[in-house]
Amino acid sequence: IDGQLSKYSPPDFSKPGGVVPSGFEVIMSSPNAQVYYTLDGTDPRVEGGAVAAGSIPFEGGPIDEVLISSETTCKYYVPTDDSLGLTWTKESFDDGDWAVGANGMGYESPGGPLEAYAVTNLYELMRSPGRSSSAYVRYEFDFENLENINSLTMRAMIDDGFAAFLNGQKVVSFQAPDELSFDSRATKSRLDSLVVRESSLPSFDLMEFKELLRKGKNVLTVQAMNTSAGGSDFLFRAYLDVNHTVTSTPLILKDSAVVTARAFDGNLWSAPSQETYVIGDAAVNENNLVVSEFMYRPEQETDEEDLLGFTKRDDFEFIELLNIGNSPVSLLGSAFTDGVDFNFNNGSKSMVGSGERVLLVKDAAAFAHRYGAAAAAKIIGEFEGSTGLSNDGETITISGADGNPIRTFTYNDKEPWPEGADGDGFSLELISPDSNPDHNDATNWQLSSVVGGSPGEEGVIVEGQTFASWSQENGGVEANSDADNDGRSALVEFAMGTNPRAFENESDLINVDLVTVEVDGNQEERLQIKLEKNQNAVGVTLVPEWSEDLIEWANDEKIVSIEVKGDDGKPEYMLYHIVISGKTKPTFLRLKATLR
Repeated sequence: IDGQLSKYSPPDFSKPGGVVPSGFEVIMSSPNAQVYYTLDGTDPRVEGGAVAAGSIPFEGGPIDEVLISSETTCKYYVPTDDSLGLTWTKESFDDGDWAVGANGMGYESPGGPLEAYAVTNLYELMRSPGRSSSAYVRYEFDFENLENINSLTMRAMIDDGFAAFLNGQKVVSFQAPDELSFDSRATKSRLDSLVVRESSLPSFDLMEFKELLRKGKNVLTVQAMNTSAGGSDFLFRAYLDVNHTVTSTPLILKDSAVVTARAFDGNLWSAPSQETYVIGDAAVNENNLVVSEFMYRPEQETDEEDLLGFTKRDDFEFIELLNIGNSPVSLLGSAFTDGVDFNFNNGSKSMVGSGERVLLVKDAAAFAHRYGAAAAAKIIGEFEGSTGLSNDGETITISGADGNPIRTFTYNDKEPWPEGADGDGFSLELISPDSNPDHNDATNWQLSSVVGGSPGEEGVIVEGQTFASWSQENGGVEANSDADNDGRSALVEFAMGTNPRAFENESDLINVDLVTVEVDGNQEERLQIKLEKNQNAVGVTLVPEWSEDLIEWANDEKIVSIEVKGDDGKPEYMLYHIVISGKTKPTFLRLKATLR
């Protein structure tokens, strides 16, 4: 992700991702630095190297802790004699009479480079009346984890020298004489530009003195020194940092999460680690998630859509998923692994409520233009890797967090699958999705009742019965089958309302008469064929075709179709009039049923 990440290894997870129970405990650890993590798959590190606003420090493992910072208060005293000796350096010393100040002791001329840092002004005490060259400073801090210290570091902003004591014992001397007295002076001066430059602050490793620390209250005391009693400026500020290993408090997962973690030492980051944990009760499975609708060959793009850059009808493909369970489910960890590619960890939404529908689309912008904002609001992602749905049919597979398929089926653009989905603009809708029907069974799918389908919504309800449901009522007969050997396919029998499992003579179902009709004031003889029509059938067309040679079939002006409706307004039967010409060749008639 950037060039500095090779220094530290990624954090380790105590347990791998997968389907886990509620209350599952995870520990993240790094031997290098503090671990930061997120629960939504986002990066704990933002571009530029800062800690992301939503990231969480993991309470456990090696952590950095600031014991003394620029915000720490202190006690100070400017000595005028040696009466205190070194008693003031001990933790037990009574400093009740000392002044309280902010961390930054000194003085500077107005506008000078040290002025902003000398927040506790000692000018009056050190420049007059006795012109002192030293000041005593005491910092108190608490610390408990004595057994697990990894590093202990002191830094100082100093002009010009100092000697530091930890709980009464000297631990650091910087530009200070070996023998100390109340008026000791620094042995060297420092440039003001170096004094305040963060990268130039002297740093001192105190690990060899860690045994001096006590559980609870501790004190760091400092004799800060100027090079002379009459120096023009003076400054001292201390910092104390510790890295220590704390007992990890596990992350307790009650909701599914994509945990992304990095180690950060305040300057450098490790590479990220990521694990996906799906709470078992909420994981998607074959009992709660269905593909409720999909559009594999949309209607041709319009001229307007083409001008907007949506130049391929495939741009409008979509897949609709429906949670048929009684509680929300998590899509985390699951993915489309056949047909189209999509990792649900990359989705804009991971939890799907009971009865909720969500959409994956080929092109979100194209979809939004065609279907509107309400439907587009259901989109959780686009197909990945330039994948799309095949116009010829293919296998679609959704795999769960454990990598095993939870839903796999193969569709086709040929019968028994509804052929109207292949280019006429209809989608395929799962019939009675709440019953979790077998997706591989073509009879469990129907064409959408409207062109374009109904993505994100329940299919438009049309009164009547589809061939799929009629087929189920009749033993699962296929559209082109003729189980009763009466010469009519099951689809034709559906359109006519006859029984596909019982032989019926055509003469009992179809009446043929010679009739005379008036056409433009003239009387014409026509062959009239009358047959019953299934009043409840939807999604099927019944078209008459004629031929003179049983090879070439046509549906043109030679056949006049008349739909006769009953008192309830529903089609009751059909009349087909065949125009009789002067030809002597016989005319043959057939009925062609097509799913739409």
